[in-house]
Amino acid sequence: MNFDVRVTPNGSMDKQRFLDLCHHFVTNLPSTQGKGKEPVFLLLDGHVSRSNLTAMRYLKANNVFVFFLPSHTSIWSQPNDNGVNKRFHACVEEIACIMRRGEREAKIEYHNKIIRAAWELYLKRENDDYKRTGSNAAITSWERTGMEPFNP
Repeated sequence: MNFDVRVTPNGSMDKQRFLDLCHHFVTNLPSTQGKGKEPVFLLLDGHVSRSNLTAMRYLKANNVFVFFLPSHTSIWSQPNDNGVNKRFHACVEEIACIMRRGEREAKIEYHNKIIRAAWELYLKRENDDYKRTGSNAAITSWERTGMEPFNP
């Protein structure tokens, strides 16, 4: 997995960071998808940073088709907020509560440990649920928003 973390001075996405994200997204597509290959559908929220014509042209040139979900509707319309983020947030909270008991200072290494442990817990729970029931938060989130059937 190839992560890319960027920040802005005010902590909110901007048009340049969105363009950077688009380049990262296209660069990390599976070898069967993208320019001259299978198309990709990218679902995004309607944040103002997405109104970047250069980014949209870049995605289109790379066979990525963008669909915008309405702004301020993430709680009911966006699969990520209806499953994946909710579960990951719960894992971060659980790990943070456990790790807080032994730390006196919250340095970047401390936060990185929490995020890494939470990510591992999240993956374990997703895998365990899938093995046990044939479903997990990533799958059911599509059902909760009405964007089913989900067929990766």
